[in-house]
Amino acid sequence: MKKTSKELTPGINPNIIIVDHLTRGTMAHDVFISYSKRDKTVADAICAALEANRIRCWIAPRDIEPGRTWAGAISEAIPLSKLFILVFSSGANGSPQVIREVTKAANCEITIIPFRVDEVEPTGDLDFYIRSLHWLDALTPPMEAHIETLSHNIKTQLATSRLLLDEGPGNQRLPTSSTSQVIFDKIVEMSVDYYSKPRKLRKITAEEIYKIAPLLELPSVLRLCIADDRGQRVSGFIALRAHIEHGLPKNEIEGVIELLKRSTVDKESRVRFRVIQAISADPEFIRRLSLVLEGVQKNDSNKAVRDLAGRVLS
Repeated sequence: MKKTSKELTPGINPNIIIVDHLTRGTMAHDVFISYSKRDKTVADAICAALEANRIRCWIAPRDIEPGRTWAGAISEAIPLSKLFILVFSSGANGSPQVIREVTKAANCEITIIPFRVDEVEPTGDLDFYIRSLHWLDALTPPMEAHIETLSHNIKTQLATSRLLLDEGPGNQRLPTSSTSQVIFDKIVEMSVDYYSKPRKLRKITAEEIYKIAPLLELPSVLRLCIADDRGQRVSGFIALRAHIEHGLPKNEIEGVIELLKRSTVDKESRVRFRVIQAISADPEFIRRLSLVLEGVQKNDSNKAVRDLAGRVLS
């Protein structure tokens, strides 16, 4: 029984900006993908994997508008990118077009990530631009596993550029190291006494936590769920719901079920409410915890919690 974020969460706190990559104003894409024609299949697979993770890509010829020249469209797209992926192969090594694109990216000081699909060394101009960079090798099957690693790397690198906290003259980007830990620390800081203030004065809202939660490692989410501070526990279960909706690793499911089961008896009604919302995010959790939910529906002291348990079971 999933609810929309609009139903579950209050509005965005104007003192915190969390830039959703689907609504970033004029920035149309995060990643530019450069490849030679012979590597189009791999490039398309990378594009599909990144966009499945809601990372916008620019790739030719898909994103060249009708009537535009190839050179003109690419020259405009590269400077607007945050990251530049080079599908590096023997074909790319000798491609004048790829060399021009890499040169443009380097001149624009855009991070270049070589994704090597052939066991070949860069030569000529490419050697100048990428020899000193860290490469991601994709020389052994399955290609999907290497693309997944690339996708995780890209997601991590983009994470900090999507979070701008404390709008104002002192505004600074989050540190680039240990993205998950930085986000965890920020949620801890902003969740303290979460419910002791009027809603309009809260430092962080449920919707904001929900948006950044996928960038947290699951162990960090679970640490929030068992925190002593009730605001942190609430934040943890909001984050856990987001993780459940993105799919949990099979080896983590049993531990999460035990955590959910224990947490339904938490004395704070707001924590129990968020626990049940997390349970509602997956039919398997609802099935496995149906008896727990029935007990909450019948015996919980808080009517809102009883009603939510009933809705989840119905």
